[in-house]
Amino acid sequence: MSSSARLVDLNEQIRSLRQKHRLLTIERETLCAEAHDQRDAFRRAYDEIMAVLEDAREARAIAWHRRAAARQTSANAPYVPETEKAR
Repeated sequence: MSSSARLVDLNEQIRSLRQKHRLLTIERETLCAEAHDQRDAFRRAYDEIMAVLEDAREARAIAWHRRAAARQTSANAPYVPETEKAR
């Protein structure tokens, strides 16, 4: 193979590799953008779940305190005989 033919062949290979590089770069950027979108969606879902859990914890704590207050109130109530309760 002559040196000029070899040079043409190498130039074609370089062009081909540059085109592949461009396509791979575009694909990488697309995949990175998709990964960022998925990460953001995951974070939003996680934040929503944590907010629901926090609301549930608060509701459970409020209910517990109300039950405790009711038990305390009934424990401090004066004794009423069963016969009086029936009236």
